[in-house]
Amino acid sequence: RLLAPRLPKAWGFLADGCSKTLNCQIPPKAAYEEAILLANKILEADSSLTYLRSLAAEWQVKIGHTDDALKNIAQAMLEQGCDSSCYVRGVITYYLIGAHANRQGDNKEYFSARAKSFEMLRKALASGYPAGELEQSPELGDLIYDPAFKKIILAGRKNG
Repeated sequence: RLLAPRLPKAWGFLADGCSKTLNCQIPPKAAYEEAILLANKILEADSSLTYLRSLAAEWQVKIGHTDDALKNIAQAMLEQGCDSSCYVRGVITYYLIGAHANRQGDNKEYFSARAKSFEMLRKALASGYPAGELEQSPELGDLIYDPAFKKIILAGRKNG
């Protein structure tokens, strides 16, 4: 292993980096799987780590484990410790689920996931996440150009 065995975030961030480059020593899917495995072990011992759970959901959806991602992100949102960063992981997770559904031609799932993305976006902003960072997030793809996204960001700026 290239990384310390108990650092799921390091594996997840490695996978993110490897998914954006051609010359990576490890396949992104393998790094995401390692990150998820390590995160699950940690979450078994302490299920209240909502940010880690929300990251695991994001990693799961990136490798096509949508059902597991939905379970994890829903559980993270129910925890008291879900903060603005946790909600941002929700925005990303639901955005990715919607993008996948859109590619598959599943309009119902696409619109449902998009609505959840916007719900998480409102919660992230209400919890103090900087609007400017969200507007520049490459993880949110075309969502940042959606008029509803821009409207929520503007409302968040007025309220924040």
